[in-house]
Amino acid sequence: MTSTTWGLAAGSPKAETGEGETNDKEAREPANQDQATGDLGAWCWLGAHGGSGVTTLAAAVGGGVDASMLESGPQCAGPLAVVVVARTSAQGLGRAQEIAARAAEEGMSVLGIAATVLGLALVADAHGRLPKPLAELRHLVSGAYAHVWDVPWVEAWRQGDPPNARNTPKEVGRMAEALRSLTSGSIVDLRTGLHLAGAHQNNDKEEQL
Repeated sequence: MTSTTWGLAAGSPKAETGEGETNDKEAREPANQDQATGDLGAWCWLGAHGGSGVTTLAAAVGGGVDASMLESGPQCAGPLAVVVVARTSAQGLGRAQEIAARAAEEGMSVLGIAATVLGLALVADAHGRLPKPLAELRHLVSGAYAHVWDVPWVEAWRQGDPPNARNTPKEVGRMAEALRSLTSGSIVDLRTGLHLAGAHQNNDKEEQL
């Protein structure tokens, strides 16, 4: 059976900057230093669509690696741990549903490496409660994932403020704790067998000098 492959090599849904996304250096630092005690390479974030919130969420949690920024390394046999990230819009929920269905039918891999889906992070796409049709769709999609974490709307993030201890909801802290627990001692360290895209090019240049 052929597994569904995500990642640069297979044209995965790369995380694109959208509303609520931040990309500066400060935004990539943990929202709270206490949240940074987990293994930064223990899992990877897989954006279900552009603007899903991967960059902001990774900064807020203080761990994980953006799957779209990885390239395979020769020593990594897997399995990898994957957290799917989607907005609570109809598009986002639909893409999360598609990923779950394909993974259930075909299995999942990232960059050709076997992967396990830990759960789904649903990032609010607007302030307030979901309209009934979206709430029903969220309930349906959630049933396909072992764990589901809801990230509330944060107006400060929307306006470009980086995640920090003051503006990061407690739900994010609970998700960080759960992810560290789920990946503790049982998953590949992405930094040992995989590397950020572009890193090996720099190393090759240094060796040639």
